Amino acid sequence: MTLTSKNFALDKPLNVIYRADGSSVFGIGHILRGIAIAQTLRKANVETIFFIKNYTGIKSLICSYKFKCFTINSQIDLIDETYVLINYAEQNNIDFLIFDLNHKETVLNKKNYLKYIDTFKCKGYFLVVIDGMNQECLSLTDEVKCNVLLMPYLNSERMNYIKLKRTKILAGINFFPFRDDFFSEPGTKINRLTFNVLISMGGADVLDFNNKIYSAINSIKDFKLNVKFLGELSFNNFSTHNIKVIKNSQNMSRHLKWADVAIIGSGLTRYEASFLGVPALILSINKMHEDMILDFVKTCSSLYLGDINSLSTNHIAKSLIRILLNAKLRKKMSKNGKFIFNNYSRFDLPSELLDSYKKYSSNKSHNYLIGA
Repeated sequence: MTLTSKNFALDKPLNVIYRADGSSVFGIGHILRGIAIAQTLRKANVETIFFIKNYTGIKSLICSYKFKCFTINSQIDLIDETYVLINYAEQNNIDFLIFDLNHKETVLNKKNYLKYIDTFKCKGYFLVVIDGMNQECLSLTDEVKCNVLLMPYLNSERMNYIKLKRTKILAGINFFPFRDDFFSEPGTKINRLTFNVLISMGGADVLDFNNKIYSAINSIKDFKLNVKFLGELSFNNFSTHNIKVIKNSQNMSRHLKWADVAIIGSGLTRYEASFLGVPALILSINKMHEDMILDFVKTCSSLYLGDINSLSTNHIAKSLIRILLNAKLRKKMSKNGKFIFNNYSRFDLPSELLDSYKKYSSNKSHNYLIGA
């Protein structure tokens, strides 16, 4: 039976390990995605236990959402890590595992990563693997032996994966997970008289990026802006604009809904901005992301300015002024962003995951009976 919003909770509670990482170096997008998935699974009587490397600040973030979290020594390699997870899984009745590791652990370390995943598969665990896009997508070139392969990105359903007979592929934007706060209030309304600008370059080390954007904003003299910077910012110059720095925020949706325009990095925030109808200017912080961004801006919900390292502050300032003064364009971009998610249901992803797990468990029990 496929789960729906009206018939969602399972009779028997399940326990899931979610393995992901985040840090000030490579961002927290995978962690936030895990929290979104865990929140929705909890509504179905499924409890998620996070396992992360011991990078500063990540455990406290996860625990603030009332989820259990255990840390793994960051020096342990993937092969040794299997013993840690399997030992915990065997002692705590874990039903399945979800893996959402960054491309440094997958694409750039694929031999060990594939062996790592295969170890859990051979132990008989139900596995969900979240893969990347384009150059960060391992399943384009290699067999990833899992029960469910999740690719929650725009147009990912069009990619030519190496398909395995017993692997279910969940691809496309309708499987993108959003946290609870994204559903609590209506999305953005386009304002003509206010100029609220949100700067969110991602969870990575963005101090230099934010400083560059600050210089661009400070060069704007014709009108006054209300600006929120998420993350670090170092500035000494007096500004005519209202500048607010928010180092740690657990309610991204509230900041997005406040904004008339968002200046964002090339991570997953573009999906969140579009979902809420917030026009965005995207600045790439990673060359590998450029193809994904160019594909995304075809939806006309955002504009791509280019690689932030090669952009001048003058170009950033002029682009921001142009979009702020064009309320008609912003209204159209907002409408286009919401249209992307026109058929979206937050229950599609957990419904498919749990439906696949139930079928797997049923077949496994059946095989045990035959063997007996």
